[in-house]
Amino acid sequence: MDIIIRKLSPAAVKQIERLAKDREVSREEYLRNLLEDFSFVERNVPTIDRLEKQLTANTMFLEKVDSSLQNLLDYMKEMMLLDDTSDSH
Repeated sequence: MDIIIRKLSPAAVKQIERLAKDREVSREEYLRNLLEDFSFVERNVPTIDRLEKQLTANTMFLEKVDSSLQNLLDYMKEMMLLDDTSDSH
């Protein structure tokens, strides 16, 4: 499907041409890729938002697990020290 864009500023066209050249593609291919990527992201924003929320929740959960495991490890070390001192008496 074709899209025609009119009345772009010369500065915008120069910038697009520079960006395309930097990527070693034609201006058309650069713009096509840009629009395809934009379209993909826009279609997937709800999924991205949901995954970001899940990642945040998972991170918080793992931080709590880490804290709990550290507390358990500290407790076990303390019990081992107490056990060692009671064995020596």
